[in-house]
Amino acid sequence: MSEYLQKVNRGSSDGGAEYMMYRVAICEDEVSTCEILEEKIKRIFKKMSMQVTVDVFYSGEAIITFFKSKAVYNFIFLDIELYELNGVDVARYIREDLMDVMCQIVFVSSKTMYALELFQFQPLDFLVKPVENDRLERVIKKGIALIGLNHDSFDCVNGTKLIRTQMSKILYFESEGRKIRLVTSEGEITFYDRLSKILNRLPAAFIRTHKSYIVNLNAVRQCRYDSVVLYDKREIPISRSYRETVRDQLMKKMSG
Repeated sequence: MSEYLQKVNRGSSDGGAEYMMYRVAICEDEVSTCEILEEKIKRIFKKMSMQVTVDVFYSGEAIITFFKSKAVYNFIFLDIELYELNGVDVARYIREDLMDVMCQIVFVSSKTMYALELFQFQPLDFLVKPVENDRLERVIKKGIALIGLNHDSFDCVNGTKLIRTQMSKILYFESEGRKIRLVTSEGEITFYDRLSKILNRLPAAFIRTHKSYIVNLNAVRQCRYDSVVLYDKREIPISRSYRETVRDQLMKKMSG
């Protein structure tokens, strides 16, 4: 079992997984089923000491409209037999129109005959109603482990929206107290967190150069005595305590 999955199963508070706010959507046209599933999901995340927000939608049309506002979710629990746009239609929209392969799709139905048909949408799992607590918890832990093993994107919460950014597009992070400025090749995003926690969620290409900065080494064009210069000519300071580490990491990258 991977170290990340061990932390998830322990409900550990020393790894990267628990530092992010997980966003979950439920798309189900039965109000009572939605309420029960929402409560179970929240209870499981609380048990693992992880933060979660759950949004509920009662139709495929409603959730797709929300997607068009750039909404992103870590998990989506989809009832297959929705009225008009069904769960299969929503899954197709997520995978084919949005090209979102990161979202963990979990299909939910009272029937099992759909299981093979749904394989093309790469679902995390298929749950049969009524959803059993133990099975739901295993599915969520499995999804969290998969999210943690994927280093292709960085998720943060801005207001009520989860924003997903490709790692390759990130230039640097800058902190002003708890306010974080995430600067990418396409613009800037602000959210609240701590640089020390963010660093735990990033791959080795990201290093601390200063108490207020984390820089993507892949974006560095030149290293000076007290700063690094990025390809877009921005200059990021290097504090005295980080100079040796920054130089060593850059040398390793160049020799590698």
